[in-house]
Amino acid sequence: MLKKKIFGRKKIEKSGFVKDLKIAYRSLEDPGAFIKKTLLPSIILGAILISFPFSLADLIPIEISPYSFPTVGLILIILAVLYPYISWKNKEMEINGKMHFFITHLRVLAISDLSLRDIINTIGEKKEVYKSLGDEIKKISILSTQWKVPLARAFKFVSDRTPSKILKDFLDRFSQSLISGVSHREFIEQEQGAVMEEYKTMYESANENLTILNEVYVSLLISIVFVMSFGLVMPMITGMKDMNTFVYGSSLALIITEGLLLYLLRSMIPADEIWPQTGEKSETEKRLYRLFFASLIACTFIGVAIFFVKVSTHLLDPLPFEILVSISLTPLALPGIRTFLEEQDIARRERNFLGFLPALGSISAMRGGKINESVGYLSEKDYGILTPHIRNLYKRLCTRIDDDSAWEWFGVDTCSNYIQRGSEMFREATYAAANPRDVARMITENVRKMRDLRLKKHAII
Repeated sequence: MLKKKIFGRKKIEKSGFVKDLKIAYRSLEDPGAFIKKTLLPSIILGAILISFPFSLADLIPIEISPYSFPTVGLILIILAVLYPYISWKNKEMEINGKMHFFITHLRVLAISDLSLRDIINTIGEKKEVYKSLGDEIKKISILSTQWKVPLARAFKFVSDRTPSKILKDFLDRFSQSLISGVSHREFIEQEQGAVMEEYKTMYESANENLTILNEVYVSLLISIVFVMSFGLVMPMITGMKDMNTFVYGSSLALIITEGLLLYLLRSMIPADEIWPQTGEKSETEKRLYRLFFASLIACTFIGVAIFFVKVSTHLLDPLPFEILVSISLTPLALPGIRTFLEEQDIARRERNFLGFLPALGSISAMRGGKINESVGYLSEKDYGILTPHIRNLYKRLCTRIDDDSAWEWFGVDTCSNYIQRGSEMFREATYAAANPRDVARMITENVRKMRDLRLKKHAII
């Protein structure tokens, strides 16, 4: 019996990948579409590539490597088979990047009068904001409300199928605490600090990886520049006329390096959105989109004008082709500069918001939870670049049409994801009879921690 247990345990450890692969295939939203659009075409194309050296050997009088095409075809088939697993694992980073907002949201709602099932239902409706994490919470909500599954079992069911280890461990602990009779408010109060520390550790680890990646990128860039310089100097030393091989090869290596760097940045660094994720667009975002499309039109006109001048006259003959392309793409710098300046203003608004929200919580608590009157009082104060948005918020609240939309548009107009999420949490928690002072304090503390991590990342970049 002991031997059986030991070998059984080893078998479970070895089959972890197979188990994850099965879960990934079961998590496909449309298996038929995956088979028709991804799996079958990849298998057919891979089979064609594998048969190339054998089927074309007699038709084409060129020596074809018996390994190149079959290797590419085999890799294509393997990637198609593993695509659900790769897509499923990519959700891990997306879920981990939203855990700080999730635990903050959970904490502020836990001190309200809402039950645990209502809290889960409220967070499960935020799929646009939480994305993959929202999908996981929505599963718990459906299991508990529609299928009448106890929350402890629903937590355990989802934890066994989520790709995120942080969320899995949290749901496992939550499930065990509910089974043991621990109140959800007590558990969330204890776990908030632990989850935030775990997120902080993950973020700081990503920042360290970013530092290493930065050093590697600089080394590769120096090597590429050296090869390019070598190609420019070689004709002077050896009399070789063809230097394009070095120049074009170095340019291709530079493009590949930039693309690889972008991919590594997206896969290693947790998502930290600056702009709101509600789907609504502020006037600032609309202006930036209009400026971007106007820049594209300007690039097209400049490119066409340079082409006709190049063809019809000899004025631009001394300029290399690369310089002409750069001139035609110059207008694209305008939306980039404008976006950079706007993000500087967003950082200033977030700094002022960390002073506005605690003041709002304290005044609202002293006035018996009267949020609208407290906003009106603070709208007369000076909060710098945030002041016009506070006054617009008070005007919307005074219409008494929809307070939820008023707070949502307050966050959207500031163009800050932190402000939008913090305002939404504050509104939901105080509407559910939570203490405004405590809610504001919790949100401010967590937002300040997240903002400090972002500043450290920007300092490294």
